[in-house]
Parts: sequence; structure tokens; C-alpha cells
Amino acid sequence: MNAAGNFFTLEIIALFVLLLPLVSAMLTLLISDHYAWIVSILATLLLLVSALGAAYLAWAVEGGTLTASFPWFTLGGQSLRITLTLNEVSGLMMATVAGVSFLVHLYSSGYMASDDNVKGYFGMLGFFTFAMLGIVISGNLLVTFVCWEWVGFASYRLISHWKDRPGAAAAGKKAFIINRIGDLGFVVALMIIWVNAGTFDIASLAQSGGAWQGYAALCIFAGVAGKSAQLPLFTWLPDAMAGPTPVSALIHAATMVAAGVYLLFQLHFLFGPAGLTLVLIVGLMTSLGGALAALHQYDIKKILAYSTISQLGLMVAAAGAGAPSAAMLHLFTHAFFKACLFLGAGSIIHALHQAQQQSHTHFDVQDIRQLGGLRRKLPLTFVAFVISGCALAGLPFTSGFLSKDAILASLLAWAQQHGNIGYAALIAGFVISFLSVLYTFRLVWHVFFGSEKATASMDVQEPPLVMRLPWRCLPRRRCGSHFRGIRFTFQQAGLPSIPITGCLSAQCFGLPLHPYSHGRRCESSRWRQQLADSKFLPRQFIPGHCSKTGSTTCFPYGESRSRVDRRLPARTRAGAGDHRTHCGLGRSRAG
Repeated sequence: MNAAGNFFTLEIIALFVLLLPLVSAMLTLLISDHYAWIVSILATLLLLVSALGAAYLAWAVEGGTLTASFPWFTLGGQSLRITLTLNEVSGLMMATVAGVSFLVHLYSSGYMASDDNVKGYFGMLGFFTFAMLGIVISGNLLVTFVCWEWVGFASYRLISHWKDRPGAAAAGKKAFIINRIGDLGFVVALMIIWVNAGTFDIASLAQSGGAWQGYAALCIFAGVAGKSAQLPLFTWLPDAMAGPTPVSALIHAATMVAAGVYLLFQLHFLFGPAGLTLVLIVGLMTSLGGALAALHQYDIKKILAYSTISQLGLMVAAAGAGAPSAAMLHLFTHAFFKACLFLGAGSIIHALHQAQQQSHTHFDVQDIRQLGGLRRKLPLTFVAFVISGCALAGLPFTSGFLSKDAILASLLAWAQQHGNIGYAALIAGFVISFLSVLYTFRLVWHVFFGSEKATASMDVQEPPLVMRLPWRCLPRRRCGSHFRGIRFTFQQAGLPSIPITGCLSAQCFGLPLHPYSHGRRCESSRWRQQLADSKFLPRQFIPGHCSKTGSTTCFPYGESRSRVDRRLPARTRAGAGDHRTHCGLGRSRAG
């Protein structure tokens, strides 16, 4: 087959990969409620075909670029066209999005089997995947913005899937509103680009220039901050844990939160030195704050949520340091190990809910202080969780090690260009690496090690096979020193010795620190009082400090409650996660 015929074939496959999730969403609306049981099977099979097609595209398009254009409408006498661009990066991104979405569909077929609105759930999953694939393959900023808004709408519907739960409904509204605030910047950027360049085509914009690019880049970054949960628009992401766990795995792993980083990669040419410095500072501040907040949490899903904020901040910082390729590398590796961690957390929650129903006991199954010793009762979940946790911590011989050190290498190069002050960014990167080891193994220690607490007398069983398959496949992508089938050693990767040494040092100090400080960090009232008596730290930044008015203040990234949340009944506030609903057995409450 000649090159033109081969490109035509790839074009057809790309359209099928893009449209199959939309077909899945539409078919769920046509199926009668009497046959709702077939929805999960049909949706999962269609996503499997889409994922296989995306994997083929990622392999076939390597080194080339495929562009397809279709007429759309006319604006101001100029014809606007829908442009789809497929290259090596977008092909790999499509494979990542479609692959993780397929695994989430497969997992959801067991996790949401008895849900009252399974048709709406799988319909929104399919529409969400279609919109995200549209962002990835779009070569036109206006098309990107339309798909960007569709992703926001679908995420709102998925987060607030359980409409009878005030916490879920409020979290969905919060995510929707905060993302719209960031999207205002995106709209302003589109106006600036149209007035000055007269086109939305990304390839054409890369050839243009002018002072307007700096203003457009600043507005684009506002949209990125909202979608990828950067300061100050990060607060929606932890609250989004009120949605079903598979939704958390999809939104917080490879799709919605990754869209902002991917847009930074596409439009990196718009940012000048000052803009990149701002991106770097915001990314590092977000990453450091997210890591500190993860250490302050006890909810298993919120720990993973704040770790996502921290890792997204690292990606944004890498883009600001002039290494968007390092940001994309970490995006790809993070997609798989974070999806595995969320699905593993969902399996733990599901298994404990089943055990609660049998033993007639009630406790918060997402509170890691109530867990312990689960490695004996959930050995398969334990192995998958630990492997993915090692990748999150960036331990050697995992993909997370390579991608994190690529980011540290970019921070080192940036520091060498900007003198002594620039090394503060590199030191911040080392601190973030240290904290990532600390909060990861704090989570593993509380859940799988130590003495059994509330689960001591419970018969906890592994989840069904359909829920085990996704997170048994994902850890295979986290081990080994290879990426996309190209095997290389750490020296061949070209990573400087300073970032590798610093990262390993942070890990060596971080691993033994948590068992030493176990049970002594936040519980110490004497520690809090010493901080309160000092003049170096404002009282509102002290966890658990009581003000004169009697209200409790917490670390700003931590467990602070909004005014709306404080007005809810205590029973509702306690049910911010999946422990309020047993998804595998329908809508029966745990307590």
C-alpha cells in the first residue's frame, strides 16, 4: 500500500477511534430500561475496539503527521474548518486516554452493576471519552475549546452522579463553576488570537509572532489552571472524590486533569521567558502545597486526589522550565499508575462494604486510621497497590523514576541558566520528591501494614474478577526501565547524575521516616501549642488550632470546610466519599 493509501487508512481508523465512544453514549440512550444489563457490556466492547484502534495509531503514525480538515462554518467572511491532527504525541495520548477509559469501563461493569442509573453513567463515560479524544486530536483551538467545554459538562454529570447525596451534587457544581472561571481566560485568549492572527489553526499560529502572544499565553494558562487544578483554582479536585471511584480514576488519571498539561505542550510556543517563569512558579507552589496537603489527609481517596494535584504541579513546572516533553512523559506514566491506585482504592472500599454488610458493623471505610493489616486479606490488591505506589514515589526500576528525574533534570538546566536563585526551583523539586515518598508510603502503611483495627473481625474478600482485571493489567506498565518498547538503562536515558542522586537521597530519607513518626505528627497537642505560641507561623495555618471564636482552623490545603459544608448535617459531611453508598450492591446505605 502506498503512503497516500496508508494515510487514508489511518484517517479512517482515527475517526473510528474518536467516534466509537460517542456511538456508545448514544446507544445507551436507545436501549430500553428492561435491557439495561446489556449497557455495560456494549459500552465496554465498543471502548475495547476504540482502545485497540488507538494503540494501532500510536504505533503506525510514529515519526509522521496526519492532518484531516472538514468545512465547519464561515465567520467574518473567513471559512472555519475542523482540523484533526495526528502525530506521535497525539497518537500516544489517544492510546492512553482510550486505554484507561476502557479499563474504567470494564471496572465499572462490576462496581456499578446494581446502580439505579447505569444507563446515564455509561452514557456520560462514553461522551466524556469522546470529548477528551477530541481535545487530543484537534488541530484547531476553537474545536479544542468546544471539546474542552464538553469535558467540563460530562465531568459535572459524572461527579454528581448520585444526585440524592448533597455532597456529590455540591462537588459537581463546584467543579463546574471553578472550571468556568478558568475558561473565561480561554475565551479571552481566543479573542486575542482571532483579532491578531485571524486563525485558530495551531500549526499556523506556530509560524506567527507578535507581542500579543504573551497576553494570549497568560489567558490560556488561566484555563489550564482551572482544568489541571493549579493555584488558585485547585479546590474542586479534592471535593470531586464524592463521585464514584471509577470516575475519579478516569478524571484524575489520564483525561480531564491531563487536558491542561497537554494544551500547554501544544501551545508552548506562545509563552515567552516571563510567561514560562510564571508557569514554573505556579507549578512548583501547587506541587508543594498538594504534597503537604496529602500528608494531612486521612481519607484514602483525598490522599490520592492531593497527590494528583502535586504531580500535575510537577508537570506544569516542567513545562515552565522549558521541557514540555518531560511534562508529557510524566503525564503518560502518571496516567497508568494513578488509575491503578484509584481502582485499587475502589476495590478496598468495595470489599469493606461487602464485609460490613455481612458483619453488621459500621465505620468509615475510607478513613485509613480505621484500616490496617489488609495485605493478608487482600493480597492481590496489595501487590498492585504497592507497585503503583512505588511508581508514584519514583522508586528505581519504575516508570515514575524516569519521568520524575526527567523533570528534575529540566529544573537543573533551568537553574544553571538563571544563577543561584534558580537553584531554589531545583531544591523545591527535591523536597517534592521527598514528600511524595512520604505520603505514598504513609498511605500504604496505614492500609496494608500495622495492626488490624476495625477490620480485625471482618471477613474481607477480594473483589470479583471483572474488577481485578484492570488493576492487574496496569502495574505491568509501571515496572521496568522501558517506555514504548524501547529498553534502555538509566545512564542511556541521558539523565544527569545530580537529579538522580537527589531523588534517590529523598527516597532513602523518606522511606524510614514515616514508621518513625507514625502516630505522632498531627495528634500532638503539644506540637500544635508550640506552633501557636511561636511568632513565625500565622495561627490560621496551624492544623487543628482553635481560635478565640471556637472555630477550628486547618492547613489551607487540608480539611478546611466551606460555609456550605458547615451548614450540612454532620451525617452528610461524614459521607463525602463512596462509604455512603455500596455501589456493588445498589444504593443501600452503610449507616
